Amino acid sequence: MLSFNTLAASALALLGVAHASTPDFTWTLPINLNDPNSATVTITGTIENAVAKMDTDYPGWNATFMARDPHPSDGDRDDEEPLQNGTFNCRPNHEGWANRGAIRDRIQYLRKVPGTAKTGAGPDNCGRVSCSWNSTIIWCNKDDVEKELEWNDIADAARDITYKCWFDVNVNVIRRHVDYDDKWGVIVRKEHC
Repeated sequence: MLSFNTLAASALALLGVAHASTPDFTWTLPINLNDPNSATVTITGTIENAVAKMDTDYPGWNATFMARDPHPSDGDRDDEEPLQNGTFNCRPNHEGWANRGAIRDRIQYLRKVPGTAKTGAGPDNCGRVSCSWNSTIIWCNKDDVEKELEWNDIADAARDITYKCWFDVNVNVIRRHVDYDDKWGVIVRKEHC
């Protein structure tokens, strides 16, 4: 569970008031990716940190993870219509540029994660799930109850942002976010990794 200070910092960052880093997500990952009943390990960090830690503690874990087929989606191209109906905020701010290629790569990375994403009650309980090339994907629970989603839903939301919020064919994007009716959202922005 995140502290009040962490929640307040996250809310301010969402509003563009603060430039502090978003707290990292806590992952529960299986020791054996090929066994759905495997014992699990809890790690706090981005998916990149979690995979590196798992591979250090369980050699070969990363190779097995990378060999996984991504969870299927209805679409993975930036030029396809959004997969989910949401409210998109595509207004730029002054936080700098996220790398489009890094975001697209991390979308596919998130599609390989087994299990579901779970986070505590909000509102605005946000966690950084991925950060690569100073480009981050953040998942926010805007509800006052615990939220659990498929990782593919979070990847789809980031993909939807790439469709709705790119200026044109530019390589980069300024912070963007989408909110869904069932009180969760995803942010794509530049953040130090």
